[in-house]
Amino acid sequence: MILGKMVPGVGAVLGGEFDFIETKVIAKRSIEWFINENFDGD
Repeated sequence: MILGKMVPGVGAVLGGEFDFIETKVIAKRSIEWFINENFDGD
């Protein structure tokens, strides 16, 4: 029974972690493009 109550919490943690990692990648790429003006795509 406790496992059924934990599933939404586990999903929230994993979803939040994925969002955090994805946002860091987007931020790094944006800084390279718009701040450093490096449009090489690397």
